[in-house]
Amino acid sequence: HDDIFVYRETADGEVVYNWQYVDDLFDRMLDLGVRPFVELGFCPGDLARTKGTCFWWKGHGSPPVDYGKWADLVEAFIRHCQVRYSEAEVRNWYFELWNEPNLKGFFKGSRSEYFELYKVTVQRIKSIDPDLRVGGPATANFVPDARFEGENENPDAKITEWPDDLAQLDWRGVWIKEFLQYCAENELPVDFVSTHPYPTDSAIGMDGQKDHRSRPFDSSVRRDLLWLQEVIKESAYPGAELHLTEWNSTPDCRDLAHDMLPAAAYIVRANLDCI
Repeated sequence: HDDIFVYRETADGEVVYNWQYVDDLFDRMLDLGVRPFVELGFCPGDLARTKGTCFWWKGHGSPPVDYGKWADLVEAFIRHCQVRYSEAEVRNWYFELWNEPNLKGFFKGSRSEYFELYKVTVQRIKSIDPDLRVGGPATANFVPDARFEGENENPDAKITEWPDDLAQLDWRGVWIKEFLQYCAENELPVDFVSTHPYPTDSAIGMDGQKDHRSRPFDSSVRRDLLWLQEVIKESAYPGAELHLTEWNSTPDCRDLAHDMLPAAAYIVRANLDCI
């Protein structure tokens, strides 16, 4: 994002890369023995098709206006990391494309555009080094309705009347099957599948106005993992790793319950049920 000044275009169209702040971050992580799990996103402002940001650091959730320039940016970044940290070290990292592209606040494009962006990205990365690990689709959340079955989120397809027992509903991951099918049809590599299976259907804010629904322990984490494992097993990529690159008792960073003891007990119980 623009706060770390990775990418800009001059008045005459020259592309300028700057790795100073990325280097500072990765240097500190590696010094502590932490390997980067790299999320390739959002889009630099000078490359974004449409303006409009989210979060305090103003991330552009737009597809790039030029997929070729995006691929060049990805290649320049990875080659820089290989020179700075060694090819062998970078092979231990993971490269995930975007954050929750099924949500319009994070990706101002369609499902097909995200799949095309993955195609461009994974092909360029694998051309650098076939052993680099790439995956997606980094979607949120598990849902029991058809709101994400089209090219864009359809709020009208969301359930409005919820049963008392949410475990009765057919909860399933977003874009996972479609992503794997697209990659198989286009002969694209998928080293890992990533997603964000929160146990709640919507974020819970401090205003108290959001829905406070949470699935039972045995119908959220454990069942979501079983669903994901089965989908991957039945796909053209049965050996792909599975990564839950976000998870908590709720997806809202403003949820005060995250800082209270019951949340710790909830998380421990939810994960014990998966063993």
